[in-house]
Amino acid sequence: MIDKKECDKIERKHEAPPRYDAAFKKGAIRLVAEEGRPMREVAEELGVCTDTIRN
Repeated sequence: MIDKKECDKIERKHEAPPRYDAAFKKGAIRLVAEEGRPMREVAEELGVCTDTIRN
């Protein structure tokens, strides 16, 4: 039997990924590029995965 947590993961796979506006993206890039912070740290702080910042 699949528990609720696993079921939620399965359901999310079929959803479109969240879209972030230009200001959010620009701010994330600034934190990494201009302030020299690690991408992983910035992603964690913003609650996104590192691929989101990388893209």
